[in-house]
Formats: sequence, structure tokens, C-alpha cells
Amino acid sequence: MLYGLYLSANGAAAQSTRLDVIANNLANADTTAFKRDLAVFQANRTFDAERGRGGELPHQLQKHTGGSTVHAVVTDHSTGPLEVTGGMLDVAVTGPGFLKFTDGRQQYLSRDGRLDITP
Repeated sequence: MLYGLYLSANGAAAQSTRLDVIANNLANADTTAFKRDLAVFQANRTFDAERGRGGELPHQLQKHTGGSTVHAVVTDHSTGPLEVTGGMLDVAVTGPGFLKFTDGRQQYLSRDGRLDITP
């Protein structure tokens, strides 16, 4: 078994996911009310290369670590800085929650507080 090769590939896959999350955050940084995502890593005690998950290792590898994997990608819902826009109808959402909109057929949730009146 090529334990080191599997372990390295597993680490490369985790870093690839992390870079994808960072790229998405950068691409949407100027989007109003965008909430960044965070890649949460998990350290593995041991790594079963054939199954791609933690498990028992041969005797000579028992003291080696199992590397790390991305446990989850979570959204950071913390409130960002408030900004004065000068819009007469603009509102700010602080704390948890969303604004609820409808077009008569479907409901939408948003934290974008730029409101206006249209026909």
C-alpha cells in the first residue's frame, strides 16, 4: 500500500476544496449581503487509504497521523459592518434573520436592504 501517496493526495484534495471556497469568497466580495463560506478541517487519527476514511493501520504505521480532510463548508452568518447608503427606503438587517419578499408566485429571502418602489 502506498500510504504516503494516498495521504498526500488526500491533503491535496482538502487544499483544493479550501482554494475553491476562497475563490468563491473573492468572486462575491462586492455582492451586497454576501456571506463568506469557511472550510472546516478535521484532523484524522488514522487514514484508511483504500476506503478514503479513518481506520486501523498496519503495525509500522500506527504512530503516523492520518492527515486532515475538509469536514464541512459552512457559511459565516455574522453581521457585517453597517453602511449609510442615503437611500430613503434602505434598511439594515442586524443579527439573525432575513427579509422576506414575494412576487405573487414565489417567496424569496434576502439580507440585501436596498429597497425601492417600482410599478
